[in-house]
Amino acid sequence: VVVRLSQTQFTYNGKAQGPKLTATYAGQPFSGYTVRGGTATNPGTYTVTLRGTGGDSTQRTYTIRPAKVQQIKITKREPKTFSWQKAVGASTYRLQQKKDGKWVTVKTVSGNSAKVSGLSPAATYTFRVTAYKGGIAGAYGSNYVTCTTPLTPAAPKLTAGKGTVTVKWKKVTASGYEVRYSARSDMKKAKTVKISSGKTVQKKFSKLSRHKKYYVQV
Repeated sequence: VVVRLSQTQFTYNGKAQGPKLTATYAGQPFSGYTVRGGTATNPGTYTVTLRGTGGDSTQRTYTIRPAKVQQIKITKREPKTFSWQKAVGASTYRLQQKKDGKWVTVKTVSGNSAKVSGLSPAATYTFRVTAYKGGIAGAYGSNYVTCTTPLTPAAPKLTAGKGTVTVKWKKVTASGYEVRYSARSDMKKAKTVKISSGKTVQKKFSKLSRHKKYYVQV
């Protein structure tokens, strides 16, 4: 008996899916059998069992892939943080970066966000996220995110006053800046001010504690 499945791979759509099974014997349709496990809904690998009237049986497998990841977006600029909508049935997600025409996995996570650091300034990058169920890759689709990293300004010039400091930096090609300051060198608990104009190259901070050391980043 020759057994064939109409297809061996499906993509999750929220409905029960499964292949059509055909059996032939000596080139002729064979109907002396029963089928178990014909459909499934969630991502995974499933088995279809064909059992003949004489008690003999044979099995075939098919997979349901996770759906493609939706709503990929950048939620934080530094470190670059990506988030996305969870895919039903997925156990992990792979954040992939396009390098030299190939997709390379840069992070594997179980949640729906990932951080990427160490990107070169003034460069354009393309990322995508793929859902996985075990070793089963989800649909890729065309849901990509492209981002351009800005140039990093040179170390700013600081001018201190009574409880104030004025931060000045050299202009670079950018649509805006972020200025961060903290009393800690590791920049933890830093306060951040966003500047929406790429033409602005200075910012004054006031109400600072006198005789206290501050660290500033632009």
